[in-house]
Amino acid sequence: MEKEMHLLKVVLTGGPCAGKSSVIEALAGSRSGEILVVPESATMLFENGFPAPGLQVSKMEWRKHYSSLFQERAYELRLYLEKTFEEVALRSGAKMLVCDRGILDGAAYVAGGREEFCATCKIRERETLERYDAVIHLESLATGAPELYSRQNNAFRRESLAEAAERELATRAAWADHPRYYMVSTTSTLEEKREVVLSILDHLTFEDERNSCIKANGS
Repeated sequence: MEKEMHLLKVVLTGGPCAGKSSVIEALAGSRSGEILVVPESATMLFENGFPAPGLQVSKMEWRKHYSSLFQERAYELRLYLEKTFEEVALRSGAKMLVCDRGILDGAAYVAGGREEFCATCKIRERETLERYDAVIHLESLATGAPELYSRQNNAFRRESLAEAAERELATRAAWADHPRYYMVSTTSTLEEKREVVLSILDHLTFEDERNSCIKANGS
């Protein structure tokens, strides 16, 4: 009987200006077919007309009228996207899903952190952490190299340097309890950062295949 392959599910996260888009572009180019990238739900909502704080609405109006609604809908869309790409992976033979942010990233964007976010979306922290095999966190330039921080490469990025640093730390807090949490610190170049991420993904794949063999031989 052919053994069932385990689909690895990895979150790629980080604070503003962390190089996430660059890493995802590298994955699409070098690991096409092997890795599927689940797009970020929050960006999809903003790109399709959901009012963005600091752009279409003030930050005060956002907190009062839109914040909770946005977190709920981004969460629902995230579930739908992950399920859809899991089904695609099963049909295409892909071995890994890399999620452009995961469910708990929303916790970095509410005042009460993970506790408030989980209450808003009616989810359990432990189950949400266990949903993913690993979390790779790319450090934001706001903390790793603040002199290089910029808002130019993302139309929806409105965080000041101080706000971006705060968001980076909040994102770390959201995922820090995951047993396979990898922090990728700021490097000299984006190419180096991409290589570190690819190395982690290769290690996760090797480890997963080894565990699958051990289970198969032991059964």
